[in-house]
Amino acid sequence: MFYPLLSVLCSLLIANYLRMLKHRQNISILSLFLGNYLLASIFSFFLNGGLPVDAGSFEILLGTATGFLFLINFLVFQKNIAVNNLSLSVTVMRISVIIPVIAALGFFGESINAANAAGIVIIMISFLNGEGKGPASDRKWLFLLFLLTGLTDSSLKIFEVYSPKPDSLFLAVVFSSAFFFNLLILIIKGSFDFRFFLCGFLLGIPNQLSSLFFLLSLRHYPAAIVYPMISTLIVIFSIICDLLLWKQKFSRRQKLFFLLMIIGIVLINIRQ
Repeated sequence: MFYPLLSVLCSLLIANYLRMLKHRQNISILSLFLGNYLLASIFSFFLNGGLPVDAGSFEILLGTATGFLFLINFLVFQKNIAVNNLSLSVTVMRISVIIPVIAALGFFGESINAANAAGIVIIMISFLNGEGKGPASDRKWLFLLFLLTGLTDSSLKIFEVYSPKPDSLFLAVVFSSAFFFNLLILIIKGSFDFRFFLCGFLLGIPNQLSSLFFLLSLRHYPAAIVYPMISTLIVIFSIICDLLLWKQKFSRRQKLFFLLMIIGIVLINIRQ
């Protein structure tokens, strides 16, 4: 399971880098993401051997939609890290595995067993009741992160199933689209910061590799195994990062929430 592990490590690098930057005052997150998507696009072009001129209408349409979702999801993820903690944000981001799992069952002919069904129920119950007694606005941000991450992950599965094109070509379309959407928002807002644009370069390659290794995982293993396995590892390692790197303290209710999340994701990963 080499590719899933690499995808997890890249995702953790991104999450902890964003956590570190949240302590900076007056951070220009759009400038940061602009640098991120520029370098991710260039790196994708390099891996593809040039511009994605071989992309058909399907890859362009799906890649453009996915690029938009990448940008919006990244903004919502960063907001969640600010108003919630890292492990809670990452946990909710990962339980969105329910959405592509349901899509796999409904559209891609995959099956589910009793343990998988129990895992979905546990995850939904813990998501609705277990994240603590924070403000209602915090819960709204968590739910939005859950929805957007699930839709974004599902788009990668759609590409893997329906397109014969190379993964690097699709990612070149995705990240260049995200770059132009990001640039458009920055032009409208008029708040470019060159310092954070350069800081965004540190995100670019881990961001691209996280998606590339995820797609490679889907090429080599069943989606019903890949999604839960990556989710489980990210949740566990993000909690470890919060404890060891950020000295995060958890309430009993939060500990129970994390435990139920892990149990639910493990149950989803049990195959017949």
